[in-house]
Amino acid sequence: MLFRSDTQDRSLSPGGFLSRATRERRAVWVEEVKLVLDSSPKLNGQMRRAHAAGICSALVLPLFIDSEIVGFLEFYATRSRRRDAAFLDAINSVASQLARLIERSRAAEELERMNLDLEMRVAQRTAELEAANAELNSFSYAIAHDMRAPIRAINGFSEMVLQASEGRLDEKSVGHLRRVVAGSRHMGQLIDDLLNLARLSRQEMTRCDTDLSLLVRRVGADRK
Repeated sequence: MLFRSDTQDRSLSPGGFLSRATRERRAVWVEEVKLVLDSSPKLNGQMRRAHAAGICSALVLPLFIDSEIVGFLEFYATRSRRRDAAFLDAINSVASQLARLIERSRAAEELERMNLDLEMRVAQRTAELEAANAELNSFSYAIAHDMRAPIRAINGFSEMVLQASEGRLDEKSVGHLRRVVAGSRHMGQLIDDLLNLARLSRQEMTRCDTDLSLLVRRVGADRK
C-alpha cells in the first residue's frame, strides 16, 4: 500500500494509474496489469514500470475533500486479484477518514498562518503607535518651547505696566492687568504640565492611592 498526498505531481503518462484515477475521478482497479499492457502495447509510464517490477494487480483510490482530489491510496499486489466489493468498501471508509485528517491538518495550518499574520499586524500597529507617540512627544516639546517666550513676554510686560502705572490707573484697569498676569502664569503652568505628561508617557506606570475628593477640591479652588 502506498499513500500520496502530493496531488500536484500528476505528470504521468496515459498508462499511469494516478493519471487515470485523476481523469475518471474514481477508484481504478486493475485486476491484471499484463492483460492491460498486452491489449495496449503502446502504453508506457507507471503501469509498465509496475509490471516490470513484478506487480500483477493494482488499486488506486483518490481522496476527496469536497470536490478536490487531495491524495491517493495505492495498493499493489504481486499476484492477480479480482475486484472485491467488501475490500473496496473498507478502503473507501479508510480513505474517507484519511481525507478528514488531511482536512483537519489543512485547517490547523491555515489557523497557524492566520495567527502569524495577526501577530505581524499587531507588531506593525505597535510600531506605528510607538512612532506616533514619539512624534507627538516631539510636537509637544516644540509647541511648549515656542509658547514659553511669548507667555513670558506677556507676563513680564504686564507686571512692568502695573509697576510703572501704580496710582495712575483706575481700579478696573489694574484688575484687567492682574488677570492678564495671572492668566499668563497659568498658561506657563499648563505648559509645564504638558511637558510632564509627555515625560510620564515614556515612563513605566506606577500605582498609588489618590484622594479624589481632595483633588476635586483643589481643582475647584484653582478655578475660583
